Amino acid sequence: MIAAIVLFAIVLLVVFWAVGARHRLLGLRAQFTQAYSQINDQVRLRHALIPGLVDKVKSAMEQEPEALAAVVAAHDQAVAANAGIAAHPGDARALRAMIDAEGVLSAVLAVLFALSNDRSDFPVDETMMRLTEQLSGAEKRIAFLRQAYNDAVAEYNRSIDQFPVSAIAKLVSFRKEAPLPSLDTAAERSTVAT
Repeated sequence: MIAAIVLFAIVLLVVFWAVGARHRLLGLRAQFTQAYSQINDQVRLRHALIPGLVDKVKSAMEQEPEALAAVVAAHDQAVAANAGIAAHPGDARALRAMIDAEGVLSAVLAVLFALSNDRSDFPVDETMMRLTEQLSGAEKRIAFLRQAYNDAVAEYNRSIDQFPVSAIAKLVSFRKEAPLPSLDTAAERSTVAT
């Protein structure tokens, strides 16, 4: 009788521990999901600013139609990739497509800013300065939020790797998540600096 009670107590403790481990993993998943949502908000803001920027520089950049066309095409590709990751969160291919598209967009924006800085007749008015500052602010917030997301993913992945939580993670189909790689290229740094 006492052995049955002790066995029942041990089983009950294991069940409570397993439920607690599952809830901890769910909480960690919610943290990185929320962090990604904040990145997505800033990416959408960035995407919303670009058409205004293109409209503002269009007349001054008439002799550089390839640069404007590249920005528009990269913007459209980035918007589509962002919609793809929103439709399939956690899909590695959709994430890779979004990262690649954002990298291309950063690079063509850097080219656009370099061309505009090289031109003495380029009109820099209050609207252009405001758009540039807002775009730069969005880029900085994305970089900061990317680090917060990566920290949350690292903690989640560490929890999944630790025994005995790893057994619970496998049992209820928790899988490791990939961090967002930095897009901190020379092109992105020059976009942020502009």
